[in-house]
This record gives sequence, structure tokens and C-alpha cells, in this order.
Amino acid sequence: MWWSTLLPSLMKFKEVLLVLFSVTCFTIGGGYIFTKATDNFTSFLDKKTEEITSLKLKNVVLQSSLDDCKKAVNEQNTKIKELEVTQPDFEKIKAELEKKYKKRNIPTKDANCEQKVKYYEERAYESSKN
Repeated sequence: MWWSTLLPSLMKFKEVLLVLFSVTCFTIGGGYIFTKATDNFTSFLDKKTEEITSLKLKNVVLQSSLDDCKKAVNEQNTKIKELEVTQPDFEKIKAELEKKYKKRNIPTKDANCEQKVKYYEERAYESSKN
């Protein structure tokens, strides 16, 4: 008889224990899942950090290589500019050639003495310039 009064309270106690046990299991399971998720995220984050670091190092190496290439190109450009030929002053050359090879009025045998003297004076003057 005393069992009949005690039985409903035991049923409630079992239910309370079952609820506590369930909550405890869910808490432990959730904590385990959360821990695994954070461990996976942490390892993923570490891998990506290593990748970023290696890419930054590659970038530095490539940048220094690019700088070396730019220096080499600039040196070649300066050497090419040194080899560049300057254009002569064609107008000046043309004037000199025209002057040198202009049609000369050579005096004839029967020309008067003044014409012959003038011709030879011009030739002497031109040859003294050169």
C-alpha cells in the first residue's frame, strides 16, 4: 500500500531524471559538435593563413624579379639611345653642295682681261674658305 502512494512520485522523479539526462546528453553532444566544428574551422583557417603567407612571399619574389627586368630594359634603352644616329642638317649640306658645284661662268679665250681676273679672284677666294 505504501507503494501506491509512492509510485506516482517515483514516476515524476524518473521523468525528471530522464529530462536531466536528456539535457545533459544534448549539452555534451552539442559541445562535442561545436568543438569539432571549431577545430575544423581552426585547421582550415591555419591552412588558408599559410597559403596567404606563401602567396605574399611569391609576390615579393616576382616583384623583385620584375624590378630586375625593368632595370635591364632601361639599361638596354639607354644603350640603344647612345647608338642612335643624329640626322645631319640637310639644308646646310645642300647649300654647300650648290655653292661648290654651281655653274661657273668660265671666261672664253677672247674674253677681256677684267672678266678673267674676276673669275680667278672668285676661285681663289672660294678655295681660301675651304
